[in-house]
Amino acid sequence: MSHLTQKPVRFRFVVLIVSILISVSCSNSKRINDEYISIHLKPSNEKQLLSSFVEEVNFVKLITPDDMKVGSIEKIILHNNDFYVRHTPTSPSISVFDSGGKFRYNIGKQGRGPGEYVGLHDFTIDGQHNEVVIIDLMQQKMHHYGIEGIYKFSNDLPIHALKFSWLSDGFIFWVGNLYNDVMNKDESQLWN
Repeated sequence: MSHLTQKPVRFRFVVLIVSILISVSCSNSKRINDEYISIHLKPSNEKQLLSSFVEEVNFVKLITPDDMKVGSIEKIILHNNDFYVRHTPTSPSISVFDSGGKFRYNIGKQGRGPGEYVGLHDFTIDGQHNEVVIIDLMQQKMHHYGIEGIYKFSNDLPIHALKFSWLSDGFIFWVGNLYNDVMNKDESQLWN
């Protein structure tokens, strides 16, 4: 007789991240300045079935005010039963929705004043400090907001990173450009 238990959402997310990391192979890693570890990844063409690491898929319709425009959804983080949704390009922002999909509030806003971001490139949730942290490459800053959306402070971005995530003991930054590595071109060739 088998027992079926529902795995928590956090476990499913961790399994998803681990599966993605396993699907690419590490070519080498090295320590830089005793502060950062650089890991170089090679792309893999190996196919992974979603069903191999996702047990169940549920859809939640996002309910927004009539005057709110949601563009392309770039990233979603589930935290304390709320969805933190980064959407662009019409109105780049992070919007918070409850577990039923109802809009609650936005985190920060675009602008050049105190507590505002110029470019919303990525965000993560720092579970240890209960903060939403935004990377703003235009200002080379990390903006910190409370989970409830109130601005706390900004600090300099420690390295030029395109993406990042919070791990239990600190941030992990992604600084490479996979397209450059795959296409063997420098950045100027990609944009010209």
